[in-house]
Amino acid sequence: MGRGQLLGREDGAAVFSSRTIAVAPGDDRVELGFRFSGTEVVVPDDARVVTNGAVVFGSVDCGAACAGTGTGPEITVDTSGAFGSVDVRTVTEAAADRADGDDD
Repeated sequence: MGRGQLLGREDGAAVFSSRTIAVAPGDDRVELGFRFSGTEVVVPDDARVVTNGAVVFGSVDCGAACAGTGTGPEITVDTSGAFGSVDVRTVTEAAADRADGDDD
């Protein structure tokens, strides 16, 4: 069993801001709380991601990472929040967005 990251108020969850979270090798779970903010979760390219949780007046976007084509470990991204968005991206997707100047 892997490790998890719990990101809450005590360790600086995204509130009225933006934040990028890199999933470390060996992590199999990220629990994220947010309010009025945008958060990017960057996972390894070979990860298979499952998203859970509840978001009110917001969204969770998970492209290639949730496509189910990864050969690496399964990572659960559990979100809880309101008035914001969570983007789950692979390392390659995040790098391409930065190269294109896309900050959302």
